[in-house]
Amino acid sequence: MQYTKEMQIGKRFKPKRRERTRVKKEDYQKMIEYWGSQCIYCGSPRIEAHHVKFRSAMGGSRWRNLLPLCKTHHMKVHQDNTIRRSLELKLEHEFGSDFWKDEWHLYDEGKIDHPTVGEYERYFGGYK
Repeated sequence: MQYTKEMQIGKRFKPKRRERTRVKKEDYQKMIEYWGSQCIYCGSPRIEAHHVKFRSAMGGSRWRNLLPLCKTHHMKVHQDNTIRRSLELKLEHEFGSDFWKDEWHLYDEGKIDHPTVGEYERYFGGYK
């Protein structure tokens, strides 16, 4: 008998949506290491982590889906679809079309064998 992924890992272990879209300290720190600790638009040091693929669209909270924005620019992105789309294109160019996915998305799609951070990083070619 061949076991399905659900049988192997068990659905009960899959984190709930709220947990999967919450920004963890490690991902916040990697976002800062990669993009810097200032707003990418104005250079303000007072930043918030912006989910480029919105959480409401099930955008993951791994660092590749986050950008540092000041409160003003963060609000503008949420109000202007043109700005939102330009940021999505920026990250697609930087990391590929799966930039917004977490390890569970990739696992469910059969792109990685196990839903771990290590497998997730290997899929993207590691931390740059």
